[in-house]
Amino acid sequence: MAKIELEESFRQYLLSSYPIDNALLQHLLDDLGEYFLVNPEDYIVQRHRELQKRGLKNEEIYRKIQGELKSRPFAGPTMSLRQIRRAIYG
Repeated sequence: MAKIELEESFRQYLLSSYPIDNALLQHLLDDLGEYFLVNPEDYIVQRHRELQKRGLKNEEIYRKIQGELKSRPFAGPTMSLRQIRRAIYG
């Protein structure tokens, strides 16, 4: 699991600014880390499974994932449809 670490002063600022306790803040940071810090290949495989379960066909899935990758905060190059297929199937 990807982990978001905060400086203690920022952690204290968040805790004093919002009606949350330390446990809820940590849970929120864990969820955000899983969403935003996942690498592109893992995201592609996970998203492919989700879209297949909805009944989408692979060509539609590849194009949808290609569009989604542009808006995700990944460090890395834009991926072609072929690269997306290779990330799924090896």
